[in-house]
Amino acid sequence: MVTIEILKISVTYNNSITVFHRLLHNTPYSKNFYHTISYLNYIGGQFMEKKMFQTGRGFAIIKAILLAIIIVFFSVLGMFMVKLNFTGEHVEDAHTFGDYVYLDAVYASDLFGTDHAGNRYMFVSIKDEEKDEMHDYMFGISEKDFVETGLDKLVEATYSKEPIEIQPIHLTAYIEKSDAELDKLASEAYIHYVGDETITDPMEYLGNFCLVYSNDSALQRMGFGDWIMYLFVAIIIIMSAFEMVKIIKKQMKKENKIALCKELYERDKEYAQGLSEVDMSDTVFYKQLKCYITPNYIVTFQDGLEVFRIEDIKELYGYDEVNHSVLLGILFGWFASRRSNHYLAAVTSDNELHLFAKTSMVGKLHNQVVSHLIQKNPEILLGRKGVAVSDLEQDLTNLKLSKISGFYGDSSVWKGRVKETFIS
Repeated sequence: MVTIEILKISVTYNNSITVFHRLLHNTPYSKNFYHTISYLNYIGGQFMEKKMFQTGRGFAIIKAILLAIIIVFFSVLGMFMVKLNFTGEHVEDAHTFGDYVYLDAVYASDLFGTDHAGNRYMFVSIKDEEKDEMHDYMFGISEKDFVETGLDKLVEATYSKEPIEIQPIHLTAYIEKSDAELDKLASEAYIHYVGDETITDPMEYLGNFCLVYSNDSALQRMGFGDWIMYLFVAIIIIMSAFEMVKIIKKQMKKENKIALCKELYERDKEYAQGLSEVDMSDTVFYKQLKCYITPNYIVTFQDGLEVFRIEDIKELYGYDEVNHSVLLGILFGWFASRRSNHYLAAVTSDNELHLFAKTSMVGKLHNQVVSHLIQKNPEILLGRKGVAVSDLEQDLTNLKLSKISGFYGDSSVWKGRVKETFIS
């Protein structure tokens, strides 16, 4: 008669999944069963180890690449703005009154009019190399600049019966709206300039604008709006570069911490003991916090595996970390850039600080964890004012950390008075 013994074997993986098996002794299946269990334990251990030492490098690389793209984009935009401000836009590409443009004149007409500001008006012609054709524009310039730019020489060369070699003259100007009187003078003069009596409406070709010469420096041409745009672009580039450096430094620090945790995992008996208690029946796993509270240890693996004794905790308080992400701000607006994380900070008897139980919202989870811990170690002092558990005027099973004065706050309390070996 075959003897059958029923045993319960617990194999714990992610989220404390317990698998129940029937072990049939004195049967041909027992050997295969043991091999299967050994293999499952090995796979489970490998999975847990991999999960506990995740560095998040891939996500950090993606963020750094996105920031690099932002830096390149705004750098190119900034250079384009500088180019427009210093050299202007080619006259053929401009379409708006007030645009600052440049052109290279190859021909110029005699003067055909003046205005009250002392500007003299003429026609200048540029060559379109791609289409192999000429484009003509009304052009206004002062008498002084007419000579200084060399336009007087270009006019002479244009009307000379003998060929005169002269280089195109580079001119800069603003596009301005012409008036009716100027249009009338231009209509009469243009027919003679091009030598085509068949033209009936020169203004249909010339348009209702003229170019007015300017030799102002780039700084003189810059208005308030230009300064604001330059400042905005510079801030985006600087903040993005700062954010990228911060991400890289934080990732390096995190990986160094995880390397230390890995080393401790391999050689520290406390780590082995703490991990062995993870499978105990009275161990509580807080999945959202990636934290186990075992009978004697806290086992947390949010940023690398940390194991420390509950009885070694001297102080316990909350830490609020507020960051602003340039990337989120650019993509979704400034208000979306604000990120808040809330930790529990434990100072142990070796004067080390341990941050764990990170969450985006304070409340129920932290209340449960702290309630659990102080029932195991009632000597813990709570908050920045060191409130003793015995002085709490609350039911420990229904603890409200928000009612403990000074429990949450910034990092200034521990800086300089505790070791930060495990802070990434």
